[in-house]
Amino acid sequence: EALASENFAPGRVPVQRTPLPPWRSVAPSVLALVASTMARATAAAALVLSCVFFMACSAGMMIINKMVLRAVHLPITVVMIQMAFTAGILCVAPCGLHFGSLQHVIRWSVTVPWLFTAMLTSSMLALRHSSMGAIVVLRNVAPLVSMAIEGVITGERIEVDGATILSLLLILGGVGLYVSNDVAFSPTGVAWMAFNMTAGVLERLLQRRMIAVEPVDINKTGLMLLNNVVSLLPMSVLVYCTGEVPQWRLLARLSTADG
Repeated sequence: EALASENFAPGRVPVQRTPLPPWRSVAPSVLALVASTMARATAAAALVLSCVFFMACSAGMMIINKMVLRAVHLPITVVMIQMAFTAGILCVAPCGLHFGSLQHVIRWSVTVPWLFTAMLTSSMLALRHSSMGAIVVLRNVAPLVSMAIEGVITGERIEVDGATILSLLLILGGVGLYVSNDVAFSPTGVAWMAFNMTAGVLERLLQRRMIAVEPVDINKTGLMLLNNVVSLLPMSVLVYCTGEVPQWRLLARLSTADG
């Protein structure tokens, strides 16, 4: 009432409030929608680019490893060189490394690097006895293995529907057709590929548990360094057990020929 009497007092001009135009009230919601859409699009683009980059690196690494194995039949030595090079590059710039606690370092070091070693070693041995196409195709069976044990390792609930089962069965049928018509098929190669697939699935699931479910306080660069440094220990034993050390002169001979 006081406000009304003040506005309509004698000698005063009543205050008229101009309503806001419709676009002023709608603009904030539109801007929020645009920002949310752009954020989702950016995240999707980053995911697609990451997958494409991973596929390119994986395919390039496999082709180069196959070419190296044709020149020098030293699969364990080649893996050790790659690990040592990676560890050296990471140690050159230690500012990007973060290790939260010794307990987390030990927890990671006693598990993942050993599966990492098994995966890389079996991959090189599979390349030695099989074609690259056979390895790529047979790895498509990995979802069947991971789906069976993922809940046990990660502790997460895995939901499976009819479409998922049907797609996996189609993949399994395609793998069977390829293997049955692959001229480079060999039982030894399939055995190494199966071992590689199992080690790879276990390593990825264990990584997910320690990164997403029960995370360790170590950044990705530190995890990469631990994988390569710790893996050099069992690789040093394997290189002696496989008798590759006396054949290291082949590497010197190859480097001399290139020079």
